[in-house]
Amino acid sequence: MTGQPGDPGLSRRPWAVGPLLLTLACSGATESPVESAPRPTNVIMIVVDTLRADRLGARGYPRAVTPNLDRLVAESAFFDQAYSATSWTMPSLASYMTGVYPSVHGLLKAPHDVDQNALPDEFITLAEALRNAGMRTAAITAQPWISQRTGLTQGFDEVRTVSDAADPHEARELTFALIEWLEQNRAAPFFLYAHYMGPHAPYNAPEPYRGRYTRDLQLTDVVRGFHEAYATSNQVQAYAEITGIAEEDGLSRQDVAYLTAEYDEKVAFTDAQLGVLFVWLRESGLLDETLLIVTADHGEAFFEHRTIFHGQNLHQELLHVPLILRLPGEGATARRIHRVAELIDIYPTILALLDEAPQSHIQGRSLLPLLQGGAGDGIALGECFGFRVTTDGWSSYHDYIPNPEDEGAIGTRALYDLVSDPLEQRELSATRPDVVERHQQRARQLWIEMGRSAEFWQAQVDPARIDDEAERRLRSLGYLR
Repeated sequence: MTGQPGDPGLSRRPWAVGPLLLTLACSGATESPVESAPRPTNVIMIVVDTLRADRLGARGYPRAVTPNLDRLVAESAFFDQAYSATSWTMPSLASYMTGVYPSVHGLLKAPHDVDQNALPDEFITLAEALRNAGMRTAAITAQPWISQRTGLTQGFDEVRTVSDAADPHEARELTFALIEWLEQNRAAPFFLYAHYMGPHAPYNAPEPYRGRYTRDLQLTDVVRGFHEAYATSNQVQAYAEITGIAEEDGLSRQDVAYLTAEYDEKVAFTDAQLGVLFVWLRESGLLDETLLIVTADHGEAFFEHRTIFHGQNLHQELLHVPLILRLPGEGATARRIHRVAELIDIYPTILALLDEAPQSHIQGRSLLPLLQGGAGDGIALGECFGFRVTTDGWSSYHDYIPNPEDEGAIGTRALYDLVSDPLEQRELSATRPDVVERHQQRARQLWIEMGRSAEFWQAQVDPARIDDEAERRLRSLGYLR
């Protein structure tokens, strides 16, 4: 598939051409490889669906639900302010696989719509770029959005769907499949993409994890009703009922506590299966010749803003995700990086570490300057429900802008101080007009540049009805109605 090096409006960052933000976009060190890290032979990218950043023990979570991820953090670069481009899987996955924002790749329909758009063939995906660099490429996943119909399999030599996404044992089965593939394909350089469903609802961890945190809690009528509806195979109705209760009547503290504990049980089970994979990688010798990346496509809401699950807003609990990069060999030393990073930055970072030329269409930027102690640009964008603009310490929410050239066109809905209020409970736009103005200027420039890129690419978007098997799996997860 061919790229479009001369496509109009496609800067590597949509705001990089704006004079207001030029100094931010150009700050930091050069993008040369980290000197102590050899060029990786292989790349493994693991996405744990629905994993919130604040569940890691490395971020101080009191329940020890991620001991294996925490051990990986201890020998990796850990970006503790990493953000997804949106709050549900399909557009998020399309963004980090193409290095562009959702408005550009065009996969913006609601998650319950069975007639989704397909990713245009004209994009050079991460998998295509790495295959062009001589790597064998494979996706082994339980995530039903990854299908040929959606275009999200572009560039993979092999795509294998393992287990049912809602199977309590999914993470174990996926780990076994990954190890089997690695045993058979380790002789030549490879890019392996693994997508665990992990803590995605229903929160149905198997024994001995089931009951680990819920045993001493009261099973409320709301949660019991959700489980009973799900058990009758009326999965879509089960999700609709509990989300409707959350929005209309609210959830009690007991409801939230029980759902949170169930979620944590599923996180703990998934982490244990990741631990099996990590041990195998270490004992096989592959770990020290492989760039290992672990992240999440989005987080999960537990009524912080009157919603449950995900895909309904752009708040911190949904966009703030873990991002762990373990460099091979001597490069595998711990670095905790507190500056803002984005998942669309993964694509150019991998290319930089492999000494491959960047793709011209990419809006993300390599994270190597941050690895080397630079400042980066310090901005993240989330979209699909208007805009979220995140800088170091602040987040703001803005309406989509009919005419961004109009100086008065930006409508700011909210501003939050993420340092003192990481769950965005205290709205501050009236008391910090200086920050609001800075974020409005950034939002305007983002939307201007986004529109130029989107105009070209969305002309290439094709409709794609989800195939029957993917539809069945997506209904089991509560997506389709």
